[in-house]
Amino acid sequence: MLIAICYCIFSLSVLGIAHTYVLYPLFCRFYGSKYNNKKVVTLPTDNLPAIAIVFAAYNEELVIEAKLKSIFESNYPLEKINVFIGSDASTDRTEAIIMNYQQIYPSIVLQRFQARTGKTSIVNELVSKVTHSVLIMTDANVLFQPTTLTQLVSTLQINGASIVGANIRKQSANEQGIAGQEKDYMRLENKIKQAESDLWQLVIGVEGGCYAIQRQNFEPVPKHFKVDDFYITMNALAKKQKVLFDALAICHEDVPVLQSVEFKRKVRISTGNFQNLIHFRALLWPPFTPLAFAFFSHKVLRWLTPFFIILCALSSLALLLVSLPFFYLFLVQVMLMLLPFVEKKFQTKNRILTYIIHFYMMNWALLVGFFKFINGVENSIWEPTQRNV
Repeated sequence: MLIAICYCIFSLSVLGIAHTYVLYPLFCRFYGSKYNNKKVVTLPTDNLPAIAIVFAAYNEELVIEAKLKSIFESNYPLEKINVFIGSDASTDRTEAIIMNYQQIYPSIVLQRFQARTGKTSIVNELVSKVTHSVLIMTDANVLFQPTTLTQLVSTLQINGASIVGANIRKQSANEQGIAGQEKDYMRLENKIKQAESDLWQLVIGVEGGCYAIQRQNFEPVPKHFKVDDFYITMNALAKKQKVLFDALAICHEDVPVLQSVEFKRKVRISTGNFQNLIHFRALLWPPFTPLAFAFFSHKVLRWLTPFFIILCALSSLALLLVSLPFFYLFLVQVMLMLLPFVEKKFQTKNRILTYIIHFYMMNWALLVGFFKFINGVENSIWEPTQRNV
């Protein structure tokens, strides 16, 4: 009986990993529309609404000027662009750079927070002062193309959507460190989101770096939540509102190259993921709706993958007593799990091996984030990742 249970645990764990990382992406690729077949459909300039671009910034002197330039070099009517920036007690030149741009563009509103407040609280405060019908939520290091805003807002208005996520493309000057893995991962994520959008008019988590939302549908995020974009997305889906992805609303974000830097970012995101999982767990029932299926397949199983990895190893350890192949399987699993911790010593350049290491690194970060969630989260204060400019 015990052996049968171990076989069952091993099989279900493998199936859970395979479904979220292989079967569900293949399902989306097969049934979703082709990624590059989108037609450019935009509203006439006169029909575009006034928008409020909202973001928090903390010590972003390396990127804030490029960010503002990308906003005001847009083909969106400049008289309809308003920018609300919250400085989270920045100690570098971030605020000075913004104030210089204020002299040229009076539509920029800068609010300084005297003490570290956290992104969620800053965004809630800024939005509470906005009366524009459309919000563009973004990050300081995400740069727009000239057509990004027009495309994003047009898709929002034409389709009567609550939220439209942009196509954020990771960029780096080279392929050092984990840059290549992160760019490929984001490309896969964007393809899945496009397929979800095409199939069911929902996206399980728009990327917080850039998305448009109807002001009337924005609700303040609990101040201790680490991942505000996912909360806002799922809150809209819970109300049966449309959440779409627009592959043509392209913008760019620098990608971290250091594994240690990305590990910390993923731990923070993981903590917020588990907060959202508990908060929106009711959306998993009934289980056969498009929303429940996509939520479970795209996110929940992925967040549970570190536990599946551990269960695979433990069940293999139990089964090696009755089946020799499980002895070798157990050894292989242990070696793979240890790879992220010894990678620095041998600096492998084998492409396949680097992706395996990255996979396990992400899952160790998920596990650390889970325990941080269990210990309780008191605020959403963050440190920006290293900017590669």
